[in-house]
Amino acid sequence: MADTTPVMWLVDHLQVIGWPALTAFAWKMSRFFAKKEAELKMEQVKVNETHAKVQETHQSLKELLAEFHEFNQTNRQAVVELGKLREDFHAHALDDKYVQASIDDNLKEIKRKLEA
Repeated sequence: MADTTPVMWLVDHLQVIGWPALTAFAWKMSRFFAKKEAELKMEQVKVNETHAKVQETHQSLKELLAEFHEFNQTNRQAVVELGKLREDFHAHALDDKYVQASIDDNLKEIKRKLEA
C-alpha cells in the first residue's frame, strides 16, 4: 500500500466514498425540487386568484361602461328636449309679444272710436 499514490487509493475506494456522497446529493436535490414544486403550486394559486379578480373587475367595468353610455344617451336626449323647449318658449314669447302689440293697437283704436 505504500507504493500507491493518493489518486490510485481514491480510485480504488471510490465506491465506498462515492455512493454515500451521491445519495446525499440526490437527497438534497429532491428536497430542493420538492420545495420549488410547493412554491410553484402556491404561485399558481395566487395567479388563479388574481386572474379571477381581474375577470370580475373587467366584468364590473363593462357593466359600468354600459351604464355610463345609457346615462350619457339619456343626458343627450334631455339636452335636445331642453333645446326644443327653449325654442318653443322663445317662439311663443315672440308670438305673445306680437299678440300683445296687436291687442294694444286694438285698444287704442277702440278708445279713439269711443272718444270720437
